Amino acid sequence: MNLDDLGLQIGSPVQIQFVDDETKRYTVHLIGLERQHALILSAGKSADTDLAVVLRDGQPIILRFKTTKNAVAFRTHIIEKRLTPYSHIHVAIPEEIETISVQGKQILSTNFPVTFINDDESSRPRGISMIGISPSHIMVKDTQRLADANQSVTITMTTEFAGKNNILVMDGEVELSERLADDEQQITVALKGLDTTDCVLLQGLYYEVMLKQLKVIAK
Repeated sequence: MNLDDLGLQIGSPVQIQFVDDETKRYTVHLIGLERQHALILSAGKSADTDLAVVLRDGQPIILRFKTTKNAVAFRTHIIEKRLTPYSHIHVAIPEEIETISVQGKQILSTNFPVTFINDDESSRPRGISMIGISPSHIMVKDTQRLADANQSVTITMTTEFAGKNNILVMDGEVELSERLADDEQQITVALKGLDTTDCVLLQGLYYEVMLKQLKVIAK
């Protein structure tokens, strides 16, 4: 993706992570931009650390930031550190930049065990795999038939939130039903009528998946 398409603004916060020590992360700010060449970032104090001291020319780092459109992460390196007229660094812009859209809230790939019920056919609950998640849609698949388009279904799962295990109940309607090459059925469910608690749990799970895919948090 082209850097101009990301919507990054001067003054935006950017997180620096050290490649050789993932526990060390520091927040800096974008103070300049050399188009298609380098980001210019502040290098003052962050998390009680003087970055002008610990950062060095050629050092590999990971940058992460969030714009109105995307969550962005990429591995790069420091081209040059400068101390005058103030501490700042020039960071290389790679050809490939990994992004996840947060504006459209697209379905993210997952692999969670869930319990599935076809409400219209009063089917028995059975364990299947949830392979995609968004705040408004869930994708599941199984080797057996699940449901047809426009049928009502219920999907439940256990998820950890605030240090406790919670049961997330998701009711919805099948929006798309597909037969995969390996003869599995995959359906996309449009969620409807989630209560406040389930909405909070679903949003938390969605952003946890997103941050793990961007390697902001450990898997």
